[in-house]
Amino acid sequence: MLKKVAVLLFGLMFTTLLHAQEERKAPTIDWKSGPVKVSLGSQAEIDLPTGYVFADGADSRKIMEYFGNQPTDLEQGYIEPADNSDWYVIFEFEDSGYIKADGEELDADALFKSLQEGSKAGNEWRREHGLPELTLVSWHEKPHYDPKTNNLEWGTVNESEGQKVINYNIRLLGREGVMSATIVASPEKMTQAITATKSLLQKYDFKGGKKYSEWREGDKIAEYGLAALITGGAVVAASKSGLLSKFWKLIVVGIAAAGGLLKTFWKKITGKQ
Repeated sequence: MLKKVAVLLFGLMFTTLLHAQEERKAPTIDWKSGPVKVSLGSQAEIDLPTGYVFADGADSRKIMEYFGNQPTDLEQGYIEPADNSDWYVIFEFEDSGYIKADGEELDADALFKSLQEGSKAGNEWRREHGLPELTLVSWHEKPHYDPKTNNLEWGTVNESEGQKVINYNIRLLGREGVMSATIVASPEKMTQAITATKSLLQKYDFKGGKKYSEWREGDKIAEYGLAALITGGAVVAASKSGLLSKFWKLIVVGIAAAGGLLKTFWKKITGKQ
């Protein structure tokens, strides 16, 4: 079951920006400019520094739709640099419950093989939907968990039609579930985007009563662990609880494309040159 769902998850994890979007009207976004403290829904907040702009959950969904992603209804916020449009980070929260991370070993080789299997079979789905095939090439960064920050990180390098695509994920564990921070950038800007996002996350925190350290006996416990956050085991747990019909609500859709194409859409949505 896990293998089958991982295949579907990988097939949906990446999407292509469609040229038809250029004909669509860019949505109106209520941007918040730093420095300002902003809320990521009811779960967390972040001190947005000067040089960045923020859109709340509702506006984040508008942006995702404009970029060609199906909204998950889990969007909590969107941040991008104010002076350019080379990358962004999208935040989503899944109320999975408390994930027990203590003592779990992350076998990078085994996880990579699982994702590779998903990549191969996922390409069948992509072909059926007229999308170019995507091949998992290597880790951009192997999965690792920091027990001090309760953050899980990993990144993959993929290739589609001769173009490298990087997907970078940060999962911030909380008392009631997981906040996802997915970085979207062209490959040449990804290192810069990762560094900047990690700097932003130093000003991130779960709100009082929502922190991982505030878990209490009797709180909801997630049906999966760290490895499943990477391979798609969350969907398996959802199928057991009858939530599979809300499959998209369990996925953060990371998109990456050529920098020039991304800039075209960002300029329309932000009005920046």
